[in-house]
Amino acid sequence: MREQLKKIHVPPTCENYMCPICDRTADECAFEGNKNNGPWVLDHDPKTGEFRGYICHTCNRSLGGFKDDKRILTKAIKYLIKKSPNRIFL
Repeated sequence: MREQLKKIHVPPTCENYMCPICDRTADECAFEGNKNNGPWVLDHDPKTGEFRGYICHTCNRSLGGFKDDKRILTKAIKYLIKKSPNRIFL
C-alpha cells in the first residue's frame, strides 16, 4: 500500500519544508531513519490507507507507538500537563 501511495505522492523536496508535527527541517531530521531513506516518511492511516502527508521518522514512530489513537494521544498530553506543571507547552 505504501509503495502505491509513494507513486502518487512524491516526498517534499523544497528546502523550507518542515515536519508538520515537530516543525523540524530536513537537515534537523536527517539520518533518523534508514540510511537509504531521506528525512521524510510517507504517513498514511493504517485503517483506511489514506495518505496523510510526509512527516519525519521520529514523529512517524511516535504516532505508531500510540497506535494512531487520538484517545491515547489526548491522555498522553493530559499526563504531561499534569506531571510537568511548570513546563510551558505551546
